[in-house]
Amino acid sequence: MFNDSEAAGEHRGAPGTKTASRPIHCDFELAFSSGGTVDPSLSHRGGGDGAPALHYFESHDGKMTELSTSEHVLVRRGQRVMGLTNGGGGHGPASAHDPTRVAADIAENGISRKRARDVYRGALSDAKGMEEAATAALREAVT
Repeated sequence: MFNDSEAAGEHRGAPGTKTASRPIHCDFELAFSSGGTVDPSLSHRGGGDGAPALHYFESHDGKMTELSTSEHVLVRRGQRVMGLTNGGGGHGPASAHDPTRVAADIAENGISRKRARDVYRGALSDAKGMEEAATAALREAVT
């Protein structure tokens, strides 16, 4: 998974994933097509849109080149192709996401503490649980 790639919502979208492919014993050709680059997952009833998919080619010297939505590339030793799949769309307002789920999303590395506070309006305690009064205050400030 990659952090903060889900679409916020009362029912959040699935997070995207990171992939990397590199040759071990021989060069290889890779062909792909990615609809999520141009058309990421959309929201419903006030949720957020998912992050778009992105793909990169890393050369021998570490230079990163963004790839298009459809590619056929030769990957040699010392090079790699990386992809970030798009996250799913959210449903309903993020401030209605169950605070215990916000804490679980952070624990699972699905969302960052900053996103929990700024988007889901959740106040996390030092013990990794949600502070109910502070969360209620953050959410009331939005309405």
